[in-house]
Amino acid sequence: MIFSTKAEYGVRVMVELARRTGEDPVSLTEIADSDGLPLAYLEHLA
Repeated sequence: MIFSTKAEYGVRVMVELARRTGEDPVSLTEIADSDGLPLAYLEHLA
């Protein structure tokens, strides 16, 4: 199955947020750095 970039990055962000449940708030910068995703693209998804 082929997903769009938007869908793939959206799922990756949700997985990262789920991993950090119960921790302090997480910034998009932290998520971008930890998953190797472009911050500018994530800013458009949020």
